[in-house]
Amino acid sequence: MQPLTETAIQLAEKIGPITVEMGNTSCQVPFAPDYIRRKVQKRGTIGKKRKTAKC
Repeated sequence: MQPLTETAIQLAEKIGPITVEMGNTSCQVPFAPDYIRRKVQKRGTIGKKRKTAKC
C-alpha cells in the first residue's frame, strides 16, 4: 500500500460519510474508505490514473 493511500483512508474515516444532492437520479456516492479498500486495492489500481473521467 502506498503512503498516500493510507493517508486518504484515514482522512476519509475522519470526515465520515458525505451526502451529495444529485437531483432526481439514482447515482450514489460511496463511503470513501470502503471504496478504496474493496474496489481500488482489490483491483490493484492504486497509483494508476484513469484516461477518462466518468460523470
